[in-house]
Amino acid sequence: MAIRAIPHRRPWLLDRPLRGAVRGIAFTGKELHEIFRQPRLLLGLVVGPFAILLLFGTAFKGQIVQQPTVLVVPAATGLSTNAADYADAFQFPFTLQSVVRTPEEAQALFNTGKASVIVALPADAYQRIRDGQHALVNVTYNELEPVRSNYLKFYSYVEANELNRRVLIAVVNQAKSQNPNTAGPPLQGYAQQMQTTASQYSDGVHGRDAKGAADALAQMQTITTNDQSDLRTREQLLTGAEHYFNAPPIPNDPRAQREAAVDQSLSNVETILKNLTASLPQSLATGQPDSKAAADIVTNSQNAEQGAQALQLPPADVLVAPFQAEVNNKAPVLPSFIAFYAPAVLALLLQHVSITLTALTLVREKTSGATELFRVTPSATPEIVFGKFIGYALVAVVTGAVLAALLRFALKVPLLGSYAAFAAIIALLIAAALGLGLVISAVATSETQAVQYAMLILLASVFFGNFFLPIDTLYPWARVLSYALPITYGVQAMQNIMLRGIPADPITFIALGAFAVGFFLIGTLLFRRTIRSA
Repeated sequence: MAIRAIPHRRPWLLDRPLRGAVRGIAFTGKELHEIFRQPRLLLGLVVGPFAILLLFGTAFKGQIVQQPTVLVVPAATGLSTNAADYADAFQFPFTLQSVVRTPEEAQALFNTGKASVIVALPADAYQRIRDGQHALVNVTYNELEPVRSNYLKFYSYVEANELNRRVLIAVVNQAKSQNPNTAGPPLQGYAQQMQTTASQYSDGVHGRDAKGAADALAQMQTITTNDQSDLRTREQLLTGAEHYFNAPPIPNDPRAQREAAVDQSLSNVETILKNLTASLPQSLATGQPDSKAAADIVTNSQNAEQGAQALQLPPADVLVAPFQAEVNNKAPVLPSFIAFYAPAVLALLLQHVSITLTALTLVREKTSGATELFRVTPSATPEIVFGKFIGYALVAVVTGAVLAALLRFALKVPLLGSYAAFAAIIALLIAAALGLGLVISAVATSETQAVQYAMLILLASVFFGNFFLPIDTLYPWARVLSYALPITYGVQAMQNIMLRGIPADPITFIALGAFAVGFFLIGTLLFRRTIRSA
């Protein structure tokens, strides 16, 4: 009786996985072969996305455009129409083009496109203020775009505050028309003005010019009254500031004594001026001015100016607007606009390329009848899907690596964080996108339908995926849609790693991994149903 040898068989536990791996790799080689047969596709995967990013970065200005502005200053206000008087009051984006008297003139400039913003001062501004009402500054523009419209609204409030500040400074500096230096310390230049005007008075009396002498005395009186009002206003504002900030008292503070001395000097000047005005007819009759009185005016004005400077009262613009912003940005880098949007664009492009590549390729096989052949192959559906998945993943990873290198070294986009974490985020995002593309390919019945689904996901990613609009600007119900997209986690993680140098949140890795596994399993089940129904 012949003994038949029993062939050696590998253990079943090793046989099945090895055969599955070989079959999956076979499908991987098939997909890579199909892709490399299309050089234009490879060129489009790398050069196309990079060209879009480069074009976006060079074309995007990233700022609100300048708004040519016309200012309406009604004649009833008594204010000047010289544009130079208001140039420093208009901040970007408002650019003052002209100053007109009537709203009709402004509207004509607006209609012809020479101005895009009209700022109109009310004709009854003083009367409204006197009646205890706000004088409304009307700002008119025509803007549809919501973000730009909100910017203009915000800058309109800034412009109104700037005009308010200028009015307050002008009120405090009541002697500004007589003394252009009153924006500095109080009574600055007061003595020089009084000495010059006193000389004019003496010359008028010597020449028996009644009008000239009287005008000189009136001018000295006006200068003194205005500068005295300016000084007292500053003292009152500083006292109010002390009460507001609950400032502690300063021991042996000599300010009160200095204030009294300055007030006394100014009162002396006013008394001398009244006496000179009363005795002017006699002085004109003799042609001899009161030299001692004129000298006393100069002496007291010098004492007043020196005493006011010793008071160390702040300038009017400091008292009216005591706070100024000092901005400190703690961001590790100040990226350009192309660098800021580069991580989001890279994530969006990788997701879209991965989805489109998977969906179109598998749909093409389904419509061409290739899936019918899979029914007679010894390969199981997971092996087929896994093989294709690996093939697409290799192409997408190479594409992502090339794009990331171009961003880093060609466009000089910083990468402050870990290269390993950055690569891991890219890999997980690609895996999630490939799984989503697999689901689309199983649902779509034609290539056109697959493209439509891919475009819908692209649009949703742009608007809800933290691409242009931060997630915190969306309503809570819309944020649910944002966090249902893999791109949202990819953009946040890549921006943090590249621009902030901080590692990605572990939740990001978990979420992207869950997307990848979940979409792969769903796609595999749907693909199995497609093969069985083929």
